[in-house]
Amino acid sequence: GIPTSGPGEAYGSSENCAATVLAGNYHRYVDSRLISPVFIVPSAEENPRLRFWHWYNFYTDYGKVQIREVGTDTWNDISPQYTSTSSNVWTYPFLDLSPYAGMSVQIAFYFHSDSGGEAPGWYIDDVEVITGPIVFSNPENWESGLGDWSSSKGTWQVGIPTSGPGEAYGSSENYAATVLAGTPD
Repeated sequence: GIPTSGPGEAYGSSENCAATVLAGNYHRYVDSRLISPVFIVPSAEENPRLRFWHWYNFYTDYGKVQIREVGTDTWNDISPQYTSTSSNVWTYPFLDLSPYAGMSVQIAFYFHSDSGGEAPGWYIDDVEVITGPIVFSNPENWESGLGDWSSSKGTWQVGIPTSGPGEAYGSSENYAATVLAGTPD
């Protein structure tokens, strides 16, 4: 649905996103997965990877991305544990799916809460499996956005700076920064 807490809106031009709680703070003692439909991971030669936008703010709790092969009950972690911190910005992880090439799988966004602290939780948007060459522009000027770069635990943004040096280097408009505007929370 439409978030009214946390980031206050879905990513980009979307109105809706998935969230642990759309309005307010998450509950204590939760172990929950948001589980995808079954899909077949493309071949390893196609460089399959999971991309999604997420924003999170946890108290002492965490979220992580998992995968399981259809017909098994075992979930395997494929992301770092997003824990006890806040991304404060929408970020775009890159998770390699090539070890699961050709398999029928499901993806899950797993959320765990012991404390039920005063925090908005996890917001997920624009989930996709992408394929194709992994592009490393040389030099990278960020004018096309994040591209195939990834942020492991939030914080990094790409865009036009209004704090720090106040402008990107040389003729570029965009740069990568931990904070594009103001100071971190």
